[in-house]
Amino acid sequence: MVVKPTKPEDLARQLHSFEVTHESVVATAIMRVDESHDILRIWWGDEAQGEPPETIDLRKERLYAGNEAAADVLRLQHAYDATTKRRIIIVQSQDRQGNVSFDSKVIDLEPAYTFTLYPVRLEFNEHLDTAVERDSELDVWMKVHHIDRYLLSKRWPNEIVRTNVEIGPFFPIFHTLDGSAISFEMKHSDPPVGIRFWLHEKDNLVKDVLQSIWELVTVEFDTSTPAIESESPFHPRNYVGPKEFRLLRSLQDTIVTILVSTDISLIVPLDPPQKFLLSTE
Repeated sequence: MVVKPTKPEDLARQLHSFEVTHESVVATAIMRVDESHDILRIWWGDEAQGEPPETIDLRKERLYAGNEAAADVLRLQHAYDATTKRRIIIVQSQDRQGNVSFDSKVIDLEPAYTFTLYPVRLEFNEHLDTAVERDSELDVWMKVHHIDRYLLSKRWPNEIVRTNVEIGPFFPIFHTLDGSAISFEMKHSDPPVGIRFWLHEKDNLVKDVLQSIWELVTVEFDTSTPAIESESPFHPRNYVGPKEFRLLRSLQDTIVTILVSTDISLIVPLDPPQKFLLSTE
């Protein structure tokens, strides 16, 4: 079988320009056409077998927009799924005689996510103090680490006091760590987010005064969720969407549950819908 090359006169005029940018899982194609182009067909590279391409009838678009300009600019977007990596985008231009030509671009996508840590809460299911204690202190430190820097480093010294019987018999008692919320963007290739807590309980009792070095309880979420086999659970390869983690830690007088509520959401930066595809410059 001999394939004969198409004669130049049998080709449609190529697009004046064809550029593709991408962010997270969204590709944006910007194409400049002229009056010779009647129909554009675009394959985004993730069509199922037999699925037709996206088709733009420029004649109708010009009619609807009331625009007969010689040069027009089209901005089209397409969202891929989060597993997409490399794609080839192909555009077929067709003129009024039915002749066609092709343009193509290759893109490498990397999904991006918003990681949200909601205000952390501490849950007490019994009093932090005994009935004879009037003052108690629980120092809390918290750090959120991502890549090579700390995005949050905060201490709540002596903030949780007098959780004794005077408060009442109702349990559980919750305490929110003000300023513990944070939200930032991360890529799928990034390392997991690291979250660490330190809890230090001090009671104004004789035993505490005589104690020269107080026990420091360190909490790391690396081992807090055995069901997730990774160095840290906070990564989109482990979960996407809302998820709460509960970690129990034993202190001198009680057990404290640290409640960490998170959300990992895929970033899909699509433009708002527009009435017309065509615009002029």
